[in-house]
Amino acid sequence: AGRSSQNSVHDDVAGGTVTGHQFVDRNTTGLHWNRATRASAFVSGLSVFGLGVVWELGQGDRIQRGPAEHTPADDKTLIFPVPHSAGYSSATAK
Repeated sequence: AGRSSQNSVHDDVAGGTVTGHQFVDRNTTGLHWNRATRASAFVSGLSVFGLGVVWELGQGDRIQRGPAEHTPADDKTLIFPVPHSAGYSSATAK
């Protein structure tokens, strides 16, 4: 929108249909839209770059973790198993 507005201002000036005050007003509007467009494009670019960085970090974490490794702390068996005939009765036994 900004570029076409600026082009139409310059076309009108070349045709002699615009006064100086109208030129300043319309040119300011065109420059405003150019700044807004550039700022929007810059923020969009930063957002896309940030999403790319976050995605890459996620991929790196996923690759770095790899398969789960078995550790002795994960083992649920007792080191010294208690024999069932140790003289203890269960609480539910009758």
